[in-house]
Amino acid sequence: MQAMERHGAETAFVVVDYTQRWAGGRYQGGGEFRHDIAKLIGELRDELANPLRIPVLAVSSQNRAGQGDANFLSLAESSALEYTGDTVMFLVENRDGAAIYPNRNVKLVVRKNRFGDMGDVPLIFKPDFGRLLEEERRV
Repeated sequence: MQAMERHGAETAFVVVDYTQRWAGGRYQGGGEFRHDIAKLIGELRDELANPLRIPVLAVSSQNRAGQGDANFLSLAESSALEYTGDTVMFLVENRDGAAIYPNRNVKLVVRKNRFGDMGDVPLIFKPDFGRLLEEERRV
């Protein structure tokens, strides 16, 4: 709220990069780590996103067994990420893309969306610029 007031903004967009790290530092020694993740995700929703009516993007790691898959079971430490989020997306390798090295083919896979469509969005990651661009569709 302070940042919104300082900048005269009516809304904001919050990004929590690496949810597991924040939860680990916030709730030290409070029991099972998956419960800590669930508590943090609930707080982000109930104390930030809903009251201020702003989007919150919580970036999560994947567990080793499911790394690189667009699978709910790959969400590290907690199913609360799946159940609490309005939208759950995965960024995975796209083996069908046409990017030229050093660029990489990836796709954004929308697996859950309470308010819209689901599916895949082919992207090209340009590491030299740190950018993701939508891949041009060939007709």
